Amino acid sequence: MGFHIINIDNNELVHQYAKNDYELAVLDIREDTIIYQGESHWIPEKVIDSKKYAIWANDWYRAGIKAQEIFKKQAKKNNLILEELFQDQESFKSYTETAKKVPIKRGDFLIRNIRNLEIDVKCRKFYEANGQLVFNFKVQHYYMHKNMMDFTKTPIIIAVYENIDNIPNSNNLRMFSIEWIQENKLNIQNFKNIGKCFQIPVKETFEGFELLERYR
Repeated sequence: MGFHIINIDNNELVHQYAKNDYELAVLDIREDTIIYQGESHWIPEKVIDSKKYAIWANDWYRAGIKAQEIFKKQAKKNNLILEELFQDQESFKSYTETAKKVPIKRGDFLIRNIRNLEIDVKCRKFYEANGQLVFNFKVQHYYMHKNMMDFTKTPIIIAVYENIDNIPNSNNLRMFSIEWIQENKLNIQNFKNIGKCFQIPVKETFEGFELLERYR
């Protein structure tokens, strides 16, 4: 195991790798140089240039991860047994092979003690539109979830925490089902940065974990 050496020159990361102490001795090492020991393939990346990590620079994405953690804690208090659904390609492979070219989306959890319900957790800003409080849900994601539901024959629930300054409001959780969208005519808006979205009226969703109890 060698050493990664990182210097910052002209606001750019300059990375070098030393296999041993001798190679370390001949490199440019300063008082502000960053050094860490690791395998040669543990190469540092600038977030903006990384395909894997660039999304972590988005406040909305990190808010979604925080919302998932809140949901896990609240689900436990409600005596729900969660199974986390991993999103890596290997875990998703069996679904994509079945779906072939049909776009599908996997939720975040299965609820093992309520009919294996699939739950996708979101964190969205609530705002006024047409005289009522609403939040957005992508039309594209609706169709991907619907395709998944058609394959698995399992109901899919969307759990949405209110986003307040990119912090999930743990006291304001709303839920609705993919089936509910099928059965209702909802207003659709086309947003420049995120595309077509259903505007989901908050008052027509279920508060907290009430919707899940209906599936018991």
